[in-house]
Amino acid sequence: MSMMKVHILRCGTVHLVTGRSPFAPRVTLPVWCYLVEHPVQGLLLVDTGLGIQSLGLFLTWHYRCEPGPSITEQLNKRGFAPTELDAVILSDLDIDHTGGVHELRAAKRFLVSEEEYFWTARTVFAVYQPRSLWENDVKLEAYYLRGVPWGPARYALDLFGDGSVVSVLTKGHTFGSCTTVLTWNGKKLLLAGNAVRSGRTLESDRVFHCSEQEKTVRWLRETASEPNCLGILATHDPEERERVIEL
Repeated sequence: MSMMKVHILRCGTVHLVTGRSPFAPRVTLPVWCYLVEHPVQGLLLVDTGLGIQSLGLFLTWHYRCEPGPSITEQLNKRGFAPTELDAVILSDLDIDHTGGVHELRAAKRFLVSEEEYFWTARTVFAVYQPRSLWENDVKLEAYYLRGVPWGPARYALDLFGDGSVVSVLTKGHTFGSCTTVLTWNGKKLLLAGNAVRSGRTLESDRVFHCSEQEKTVRWLRETASEPNCLGILATHDPEERERVIEL
């Protein structure tokens, strides 16, 4: 059976505060997204990074984002174009996951969980998930996490019906944030988005729902301990690097 390749791409930098005050010290972290060469489903992209458009002084709920290397530049460096993307899967709708959407208008599909799509326009999430960054550029397809009773919330969906790409609801960072689980050749890889800041230490990223986050971290730890799991990749892992993982 042919291999699945996962390219880890750095597409920007974020500056997060280390405390609750907006005047607290900041830490600079990378923004990672993932290009998946799927042997059957084609070319998939999980998250888009920050994009090349100017965000200015973007202060949202105590953190600031700046654009970095664009997703189109990263694709071009590897010999791909947005027109070749069969699907763009968004872990959540924060700016570090959707900032590059406007560069990818030619991609075939844009997928996000219904839980995330519904709640992004409500409560506090409307403050720091600016819909203007994506709603006028592409049409998001919201999918319902009802197909597979798996994960910390028992909500997951096999996106393509073959078990190779499963979206798992991992609440904590937002109501609808998801982990994408890739399975191929008996191996498993978890793309956890902002569910945790580090896939190695399982240190939490910014959390709005502590009780849900505890369930998420417990599930990630248990899944990562399985013999066939290659690990957990997180959007802001400071120890990550650009590389290719083969399944």
